[in-house]
Amino acid sequence: MARRNAAHFEAALRHHGRALELAVQLRARSRISAENSNLAEVLFYLGDWARARSNAARAVELARSASSGLAASYFQYADVFRRLGMILATMGELEEALPYLEESVALAERVPYPEALRSGHAVLVEQDLLRGEPDAALARLEPLVEGSEPEDLGTVRLLPLLAQAYLEAGDGGRAEEVALEGVERARAQGNRL
Repeated sequence: MARRNAAHFEAALRHHGRALELAVQLRARSRISAENSNLAEVLFYLGDWARARSNAARAVELARSASSGLAASYFQYADVFRRLGMILATMGELEEALPYLEESVALAERVPYPEALRSGHAVLVEQDLLRGEPDAALARLEPLVEGSEPEDLGTVRLLPLLAQAYLEAGDGGRAEEVALEGVERARAQGNRL
């Protein structure tokens, strides 16, 4: 995660590629799924959406077969489902994306897995904003951001969306405060992404 956040995509690609090789050697199906998903996200950021989608779909397929219906026992599957949903949504396939995003959020709530919960909601918020529904976006975001610690990595990714939601809801002053807070937190974390 840190390599992706620092925008060192090529290093992240090598790291997750090697982790995938090791998981395959060990026949660790849940890790194979997770590393395919991690690779998918890096490929997505590199702009190779076709490969990203393929890796993400494979990760979901493995997650479903590895868990034999017990996906709730593997916390990383919340990320696996979210990544495929994110890629599909970005490619304009929202109807296909939504079930994966909803499954990700539901799993993250059950486990609980706060980082995956924030990440899953972030993709859903993007869709709220694209539909012109800033109040729905605020309803999702405000509880996730309120009381968060400045070092929370996942919260930093929510702040630009929260600023946009405030702006679209007509609260430019609050939008500016949140945007500046986001920049400050990202700099403090070295999060260039």
